[in-house]
Amino acid sequence: KDTSQSKSDNLVKLLRDKTEVIFCTHALLNKFSQFELLKDYILIIDESPDVIEIMSDNPEIDSENTILKEDLEILKKAELTQEDTNGFMEWKGEEYKGLAYKKIYPFLRNKSLISRNNCVYKLLPTELFQSAKETYICTYLFEGQNMFYYCKHFGLEFDYWHVEEINKTYVLQEGQTPKEKREYKIDVYEGKYNDIGKTWLSKNWYQKKAKKDELEYLGKSIYNYLKTHLKTKTGQETKTEQVIWTSFVSYAEQIAKGRKLITFNRNYKESNKCNFVPCSKRATNDYKERTKVVYAVNRFQNPQIVRFFAGQDYNQELFALQEMLQFIWRSAIRENEPIHLYVPSERMRNLLKQWLNGEL
Repeated sequence: KDTSQSKSDNLVKLLRDKTEVIFCTHALLNKFSQFELLKDYILIIDESPDVIEIMSDNPEIDSENTILKEDLEILKKAELTQEDTNGFMEWKGEEYKGLAYKKIYPFLRNKSLISRNNCVYKLLPTELFQSAKETYICTYLFEGQNMFYYCKHFGLEFDYWHVEEINKTYVLQEGQTPKEKREYKIDVYEGKYNDIGKTWLSKNWYQKKAKKDELEYLGKSIYNYLKTHLKTKTGQETKTEQVIWTSFVSYAEQIAKGRKLITFNRNYKESNKCNFVPCSKRATNDYKERTKVVYAVNRFQNPQIVRFFAGQDYNQELFALQEMLQFIWRSAIRENEPIHLYVPSERMRNLLKQWLNGEL
């Protein structure tokens, strides 16, 4: 890597130099625009990328990501942008070197912004997948991910392949992974602490309905599961460093409320600072020794994203399941070690059981 260049410039240089193998992050793909350089490359993406994001003020994301539709309307009236046939906004003026639209310009240059449904969406440019010689996405439960609906929406054709073990050798086979009963060492809690999850724990509940005493009750239920239930079941005290737990970020501090076994602070991105992990966290091995897992959310896709893919039957159950599995697989289960799991949401727990039984 040339440290005198930005990561984006360095990626472009490696491509121009015809470097045989190049590794880069998902984030770099968001601002990449020189798609013609990909024509001789096979693109292999580990985990399905975030193909769509709502660029509006949201406490769950960095406010620096905010892009308002008014910004795009001003640029359109000034004839500096135009819409292509898919609705993407593209820059049509000279190279922009100012400050006012510094954060918007890279996304206009690579045609990744769409203004629709009264908000601004940032998507991975379709040219990214159309320009590469071939594209492989290594992921699981594809039909529960935005990438699946993105491909359908923009007419990007794809085939399924899966891995099977044949004669002690792993072999790629065409088609989707067969549904079968799954034998994992997961102790799923069933008991009185699940009473809170019959209707609670969705994002809408946290935002609009949750009362202070209900968040307090949730925190106590999590604590009692870790402190009392697991001690009775295993005969050992649960240690803070054995735990990962999640809720929606904006409410984690109220739930934790200084309880030793469910810690939270604003530096949660550093795994040694607390045992809270955002529910959207993926692609990390930082928690692979954690054996006590708490999943205190009831996941639904953002309605604005579902609205963007209008006309498609968005499968909320598969979306919720794959999100939960992504989180659970941050823990020791990824090393095939046994884990204890508390999923208070009745809906999410039932989805997990169906998946374990090979029904999903």
